[in-house]
Amino acid sequence: MIGLALGAGDLEAFLGTPLYALPLDAFRILAGLVSFSYFASVLREATDFSSPDGLIDHRLSQRLLPPTRLGLFQPGISAGALRVVLALACLASLSLAAGYQVKPAGVFLFLVAVSTLRWNMLVTYVDDAIMHLVLFWLILLPVGQTLTVHEWLRDGNAVFDAWAGVTVPGGATRLFLLNLAIAYFVAGVYKWTSPMWRGGSALYAILKLPIALAPDFWKPRHLPLIRAGSYAALAIEPFFPLAFVLPAGSIAKWFMVASVVGFHLAIIATLKIPFANLAMLGAIPIVLHDEIMGGVLGHPLPPLDAGAGAFGLPEYAGLALVCCLVLMLLLEVRFMGRLTSPGLWKTTVSGFRRNPMCVVLWCVGIAQSYRLFDWIDRRNHHALYEVIEHLPSGSSRAIEPGEVFPRTIRHVLLQSYVHGSIWHQIDPSGLREARRSILGRYARRYAQRHRESGRVEVFAIRQRITPDNLMLERGVRRPLLRFSVAGGVPVLEYLCVEPTGEHLEVQEIVGLGSHPSAGRRTAGR
Repeated sequence: MIGLALGAGDLEAFLGTPLYALPLDAFRILAGLVSFSYFASVLREATDFSSPDGLIDHRLSQRLLPPTRLGLFQPGISAGALRVVLALACLASLSLAAGYQVKPAGVFLFLVAVSTLRWNMLVTYVDDAIMHLVLFWLILLPVGQTLTVHEWLRDGNAVFDAWAGVTVPGGATRLFLLNLAIAYFVAGVYKWTSPMWRGGSALYAILKLPIALAPDFWKPRHLPLIRAGSYAALAIEPFFPLAFVLPAGSIAKWFMVASVVGFHLAIIATLKIPFANLAMLGAIPIVLHDEIMGGVLGHPLPPLDAGAGAFGLPEYAGLALVCCLVLMLLLEVRFMGRLTSPGLWKTTVSGFRRNPMCVVLWCVGIAQSYRLFDWIDRRNHHALYEVIEHLPSGSSRAIEPGEVFPRTIRHVLLQSYVHGSIWHQIDPSGLREARRSILGRYARRYAQRHRESGRVEVFAIRQRITPDNLMLERGVRRPLLRFSVAGGVPVLEYLCVEPTGEHLEVQEIVGLGSHPSAGRRTAGR
């Protein structure tokens, strides 16, 4: 059995009991392929986010969130150097999947993933969090013993018979599954703290947010079906860890595994969160270790032998990580006083002052908060844009809003700071500075793509997706940004630095191409 069991005897002996290597290396291959797709995505978006000339002022970000300064990427790094590192990460991911130089590749990928997460902290989300955690475990797991391309090219298909009998210490693998169990359990339990989840409207609100693949598809007529899905998630997600401990081949285990798979596939099909869910699905071969090796391949499972398992540095490191994660969660509950949703979801940075385990994990390179979608009551901001271009001829035309504000998930996260949906603890003055920077850089992005335009006005229609506003009929239209373009340079006229729109300030933003004659003034609504 892969999971922990009562009466297992000595902890080290049980954890170290050997496992067959094939399921672990199947996970390695899947994780390597997902890692390649993830870093290719980060590389593709580098112009907008990772580049020093992109939408994020990284110097400002590091000043507002000081812990993010710990990383390979520092202000002054060139866009070309960043792209080279990300391209090397893509190659290292393929090397990991192929089984070549597995440990060096894993270490390099982990360092790049951690540094990318911190460099782009303002637009970090669950894909980044899960990917860097998976890469950390791949350093500890005894992978690379089987399913390697170079051995298959050398020995042909006959090598599969040899691979089927290879065993490795099981300690790190069992601790990895324990980490996954904690993630599932915490994410499931914390949903019960959300009034919208308990009321059945949370999933509908999530599907209407821009993080969904088709937010315009879902209508109130779908609410009964979606409400059933909300209640199903509430009921079953906290019990996903049972998939790791139920008897091999039992109907209950197959039901739980099928539920886990269906859960992740449903998220992949509806939300823009592919990499985290694919990575979690990659662990299914490990969960089905006994069924694959005993039932499909007919190999007898290694017995629980007190003298069989090695318990070395990887196992101790994995055990330390799991203990730190558990302590972090317990301290979080303690400091909150009760199990409830915090004012800020991203506790990995904002929780430094109250939770020392956050500091320990951050220094190691781990940034984890298993609070998945319990934030919907506080982060259910819905924003649409209207963009109008006033031409020199005096006529006007509507512009596709995505030309100014794209709707990919990282863009949506960055735009959320403008609308008052704040994911990190930032003081009000710093937040206003961040909003000025974000809006100014979006104007510059547009100007670089439309070098000769008229005056561009952007309006935001903001509202909250709440149980009494599922039809989205309470939107308030307010001006957000106005600028003109001359030779690819934006001339900023005004931008909104308050999410409620009470204060519109004309800002002269150094380095963003603001007209030198543009003064500072405040206009009413």
